[in-house]
Amino acid sequence: MNKINEAKKDMITFDNEKLPINLEPAKIDFPKYEELKKRVDRLTDSLKDYVVTEDSYEQDKKTRAELNRIQKTLSKKRIDIFNEAIAPANEFKQQVSQLEKQIKMVSDKIGEGIKHYTDKEKETKFQEIKLRLGNLALKHNVSIQLLGDIRKKDNQFNHWLNKSCSWKRIEIEAENFFKSEAEKATAKADAQKVVIDKANNPLFKSALPISPYLEMLDYKSLPDVLNQMDNDLESVKKQKKQQKKAMQDIKKYGDQYIDTNTGEVVDTVHSMTIKFSGTIEQFKALLQYAESNNISYERVK
Repeated sequence: MNKINEAKKDMITFDNEKLPINLEPAKIDFPKYEELKKRVDRLTDSLKDYVVTEDSYEQDKKTRAELNRIQKTLSKKRIDIFNEAIAPANEFKQQVSQLEKQIKMVSDKIGEGIKHYTDKEKETKFQEIKLRLGNLALKHNVSIQLLGDIRKKDNQFNHWLNKSCSWKRIEIEAENFFKSEAEKATAKADAQKVVIDKANNPLFKSALPISPYLEMLDYKSLPDVLNQMDNDLESVKKQKKQQKKAMQDIKKYGDQYIDTNTGEVVDTVHSMTIKFSGTIEQFKALLQYAESNNISYERVK
């Protein structure tokens, strides 16, 4: 006999008691299958190259209807017998699934109670971690806030809250982390000093603000930032040169500004009185800016 059709014995263990299960796979005996197959083969072979014509059209519709009837009969019988064969298996599945659900409901309820006390233990350990590691963070001159909220699952140090995580491991990992962050902070401060020193150059200071370059250090290397500063300074110089050249081509005639190259009226003269307060050096810089941009000015008492 084929082994797949042999009866099998299994068991479920509950409270150390073994409860037997007898499994006998469904057996379907179809002794006339080969005969049916031969008949179907003859039928389909005789029609596989069949061509519908105008003359045979009406009869062909009847032939197709008969083929569909046979196919539907086989399909219905296949489904009916299959469902009958697996009925005991479905009944067993439903019975055991219901028992599983009963046990899971009770287990989940107990799990909620366990979670309450587990969370309470973790919160206590969390507060203790903050106290213990506070001095360690100060030792490296960094903030303990850099650890983030270790109670969150996606925090890299969330495992510290587990009972199995020893204080020795926590302190070693915290020491390494604070040391690394301190080194990063020192490197960033050094880089910021280099950028500030470069930005304090008179040529640069008068052309561009420093804050964007300090912010760039968060996502760019120092050499890249310095290179960016040089490129931006060159762009500003080029732009000012172009503006100066453009202003040189514009002359004031009466109440109008004329482009001497094209003769086009660029703008009309606008006059206003503005009061400035500042040092002599600031006034010199202001007048220098006005002259470089071809702006007329006069002192008003």
